[in-house]
Amino acid sequence: MSKVDYITNNLAEAFNKWVKDIKSQNLDDLLDTIRHMLLIKWNNRKKVAQTLQGKILPHIVQRLGDDSFNLDIEVITSSPDGIVEVCAKGSSATSFRFVVNSVERTCSCRAWQGSGIPCRHAIAYITSIPGAKLEDYVHEYYSVDMFKAAYEGQVMSVS
Repeated sequence: MSKVDYITNNLAEAFNKWVKDIKSQNLDDLLDTIRHMLLIKWNNRKKVAQTLQGKILPHIVQRLGDDSFNLDIEVITSSPDGIVEVCAKGSSATSFRFVVNSVERTCSCRAWQGSGIPCRHAIAYITSIPGAKLEDYVHEYYSVDMFKAAYEGQVMSVS
């Protein structure tokens, strides 16, 4: 399942920007230069992974913290099975209702299931649960352990 906030061709655009200065090289030189650039990036990410602590990646913890401020959302109904209805106030006098399921990690706004990061509606509910931690509701994709595992191996050198 995809865990992104939006789907675009940014990967191709980022890669093209990354190699724009070397695209004119001969194919074998181009591939060797890309391999070298990957080695550098891999080693940098491995160093970052060694410094990370906690359960969830720092930028996700920051995002959850930012999203949890100034919530104009109230939990309307709550049930022991983790399904609640929340009411979010809009920019005008209107309000919108969303159904949050903390067990299945879904919200009727569909943001939580798409990204794996609790939406503002889910955050409002989770923070109302005594002793609950937001990081326990984030998909494991964003865990420090997964990041470390991704850069655990090596990119082999060419001799």
